[in-house]
Amino acid sequence: MIQSELMALNVLFVGNSHTYLHYMPQMLVQLAEGAGRGIGLNVDQVTGEGAALQWHWNNGPTREKIRSRHWDYVVLQDRSGGPLEDPESFRTHARWLDGEIRRQGAQTVFYMTWANKSCPDTQGILADAYATIAAELNAVLAPVGLAWEKVQAMD
Repeated sequence: MIQSELMALNVLFVGNSHTYLHYMPQMLVQLAEGAGRGIGLNVDQVTGEGAALQWHWNNGPTREKIRSRHWDYVVLQDRSGGPLEDPESFRTHARWLDGEIRRQGAQTVFYMTWANKSCPDTQGILADAYATIAAELNAVLAPVGLAWEKVQAMD
């Protein structure tokens, strides 16, 4: 019997509680394994409580982690209110982090957050902010916020 070699991708998550409280990296590993397509994931994360992209840019360990190995993908996730409260900071730090990621030969993925339950009407603003920066930087967009909005509407 010939055993096929497992392809392994290296994925770094840069975010906050939306990443670590929901075990996002581990969940992605399980989804990849369950898909049965021969793709394995090596994941790691750099997170901070309520951390915005600005915090990550100013946090030496985040940039060190980006530089620490060859990542195939680096997933960026700002705090939910970030693009709403300070859109310019969101765009600026997304660009700077994307530049660092690309210098390491990796692809940036933007993990779109979802609106706070008390302000569901802000989902469109969040979606637009993430989609716009992803398009500008030719990055991948993971439209998690829109998927979450759909699920909420079905309930």
